[in-house]
Amino acid sequence: MFVAQHPLTVGEGGFVQQDTLTAAIRPDAERIAYPYEACARAATCPTLAGKEPLLADRFTGERVPLTESMTCDLAELTAANELDVMTHSTELRIRYAAALTELFRSWERLLSPAARAATADR
Repeated sequence: MFVAQHPLTVGEGGFVQQDTLTAAIRPDAERIAYPYEACARAATCPTLAGKEPLLADRFTGERVPLTESMTCDLAELTAANELDVMTHSTELRIRYAAALTELFRSWERLLSPAARAATADR
């Protein structure tokens, strides 16, 4: 859905062609790549647990309605990334642990059992 609209995806060193991305990751994982990298987290994350979750696209400025599946995928990937960051940074863990705990609790219905367990352990 999103990647088809945006054939170039932003990589760490610049732009990566869509076919390069698809070859590197499974096609089903590709569909989350653009929404995840485009996600303006401060605007998007609070909407995920609501009735009308929206992706605030930091590249285009658009607010795009999310399907239930995409909402769950974004919540899951964001939770995994934040847990990884917190594992590697004591400073960030101290600063953001309470807010992330609250956010993850609001996402319980969106997260897989494994993700719920991982976020509950923090």
